[in-house]
Amino acid sequence: MTNQTTVDTTPKSIPSIVILSTASFLSLIGFTYLIWFVVTQEIPKRSKNESSNIQSNNSRTVKKSTLKILFSPFNISLGLMALSLVGYYASSAARPYFEGFQFHVLNTMVGVFFSAIESTYVYYSWKRGMFVVKRVFKQLATVLSYSIYVITPIIHLQPVPNIILCVLENRVSGLNLKLFAAIGNGLVAFAGVCVIGFDVLLLAAFIKYVRRADDEGLGLKADRKLTIICQYGIAADVISITALLIYALYALKGSEIAHIISELEVGLIFALLLAMKLRLFRQENTEEQNLQDRINAKSEKCCAVSKSEAERTASVSATREEEMRLASVRQSSVTNHNSK
Repeated sequence: MTNQTTVDTTPKSIPSIVILSTASFLSLIGFTYLIWFVVTQEIPKRSKNESSNIQSNNSRTVKKSTLKILFSPFNISLGLMALSLVGYYASSAARPYFEGFQFHVLNTMVGVFFSAIESTYVYYSWKRGMFVVKRVFKQLATVLSYSIYVITPIIHLQPVPNIILCVLENRVSGLNLKLFAAIGNGLVAFAGVCVIGFDVLLLAAFIKYVRRADDEGLGLKADRKLTIICQYGIAADVISITALLIYALYALKGSEIAHIISELEVGLIFALLLAMKLRLFRQENTEEQNLQDRINAKSEKCCAVSKSEAERTASVSATREEEMRLASVRQSSVTNHNSK
């Protein structure tokens, strides 16, 4: 994912502010859609499934279940990522048009929002990807499972120099701005290396899982949910790595187009993670529907067999009754003949 420096080298053209402002608005739409989907689709479905497993269906239990679904780790991470994108794009669009203290405040906001985006991205990817990692890299699963507790604090260290600068700028004279910039850039670079290393490991796990499924003749339907995670995970990891390379091009060449593209790719990663959530939800519905269809088909088959057995039993009973009636008639005829 892209990272922001502490130096005022951001582009100041009108197209850049229009593009970033539009991206901020689209991020807000993405957050609104996420809330709508969770409230109207996910909560009713999950609540129905949970209520079928709970004997007591009182209002307190239902409320607790609803809050648990609404504030699930996946929903919280995606929601925070979307809101952070709104602030990130808005701050990035406004930052080049200010100087001095105002610029440093906006620069700090950009760093804080970006750190939130990066950390929620890593957390969401970690939460989803660990299921795949445990299948293909069993030796690294334990190490990677604890990596989130190391990478996340490193990510949140990125804006610290700018925060300190904003606090001290109006209180202390003669601050060495280049020193703050150097420290900030060093933290940004170190966090970027950590995130890229994390991306590479997940990318290798996703690719290996898909290849293993193909090699074993299982196809992509072996475990459809894990396959969906791998497909979207591969795309998100590739875009994350690409965004860093494009931002490096901007840092070296000062290309405004490269800068804008690198920032927009951050939003594209959110779109992919949101799409992953929607696909997993639809896949879960499909699997439940297929299971219900199999149950119904089996039930209908059992009913048909039972009906056939009942008809056969009724036929046998009718035949026996007819035979008994004929035997009775014959016995009666023999008795009458003997009496004569």
